[in-house]
Amino acid sequence: PLLPEAAVVLTWQGPSWRIERLGQGWRSAPDLGLDGGQLADRIAQWQGWLLAPAEALRGNPVTSQIWIAGQSDPLELRLYQDNGKFAALLPPSTWLGLSQEQYRSLLRPTP
Repeated sequence: PLLPEAAVVLTWQGPSWRIERLGQGWRSAPDLGLDGGQLADRIAQWQGWLLAPAEALRGNPVTSQIWIAGQSDPLELRLYQDNGKFAALLPPSTWLGLSQEQYRSLLRPTP
């Protein structure tokens, strides 16, 4: 999984956007064109991915930060793309393979 199974996401900060929990709902900044239910679905989709281990990729990562309830520091998720391969690096050194579609979804969660 991309996140611990029971993780309660409070905020997911992407490279140029932010999705945050607001009471029982969700909002994005800037507006991603998704309503609260669609934002909740996107977070649930990302949390539900079961990804295969991957080999380390080179390049400059795109970093996302995920704030999870009960943790003081955000989880840093680094996304890599190299020669048509896509992967996510979770701390401390867990590499997970991504499809191109998954990679794009994490970069810009648009409808």
